Amino acid sequence: MDLDAVINEEISHYPGSSIRYENAPGLILADDLLREVFANLIGNAVKHGGPDVEITIRTEDAGGVVRVSVEDTGPGVPDDQKEAIFHRYEQQKRGVGEGLGLYLVQILIDRYGGKVWVDDRVPGRPDGGAAFVFTLQKASPVPG
Repeated sequence: MDLDAVINEEISHYPGSSIRYENAPGLILADDLLREVFANLIGNAVKHGGPDVEITIRTEDAGGVVRVSVEDTGPGVPDDQKEAIFHRYEQQKRGVGEGLGLYLVQILIDRYGGKVWVDDRVPGRPDGGAAFVFTLQKASPVPG
């Protein structure tokens, strides 16, 4: 998958939102469901961040993986919820769709051979916004 194309497509679904993004490095190993990862993370930032939320999507080449972060200036995630936030759906068996988004993000990133976690956007300040970070395997160029 072309990571840059996936990110740009999802950003286009939020025309009224403040989203900063620089181009992503190349091809990664994933499928069409990667769009759901970005739809969930951007959608959550917009939904929970308030009307003036600013979102930044960063990508970084980290050897054999690409490190992606979706950061927002919203209320952040308290330290005691950072691990549980990805398991809330399975733990609480909530109504349809409630808490499913981050659970789905974790399942997909695991399936792609990556890892996902949440950090403080501003280190040491949980109330300064959230940074959802995940890794994706880089695709090897096909010899031509």
